[in-house]
Amino acid sequence: MYSRFRIQTRLSTVEAEDALARLVDARRGSAAKPFVGRVEGGAFTFHRAFIGRNSFMPVVSGRIVEGEGGAVLQGTMRLQWAVAVFVVFSVWMGIVAAVSMLLKSGAGSDTTAVFFAVLFPVFVIILMLVGYFPERRKAMRLMVDTFAA
Repeated sequence: MYSRFRIQTRLSTVEAEDALARLVDARRGSAAKPFVGRVEGGAFTFHRAFIGRNSFMPVVSGRIVEGEGGAVLQGTMRLQWAVAVFVVFSVWMGIVAAVSMLLKSGAGSDTTAVFFAVLFPVFVIILMLVGYFPERRKAMRLMVDTFAA
């Protein structure tokens, strides 16, 4: 889960950094602002402030550069590294287990175990998609709405 974005604004780089900083709180546990992280020196790294549990929250990082007619926010949204490693490992282990069971099985194979071994990677992928994409959309909408005004 990795995507690039580019938001054009008519604000100067300093004004754009100030506008983005108004959305980001440096302290965790505070629900006063929609994002938690840092904005400094023309660079930013943050994620949405979320009360609850969602490890698939996208990490937004990038920089603010001067563009034609104003500032441009160039950045990426990605999964946290630990979560991405967990997803890849879980899917890989499920595939290995399913292939191993299929190779060992003969006419009297345990179809239930094979079914669940195949279903596990699908479940992990669906869980990731359901947790990541709505939060990515919300974060993008908050940023676009801030700079569209």
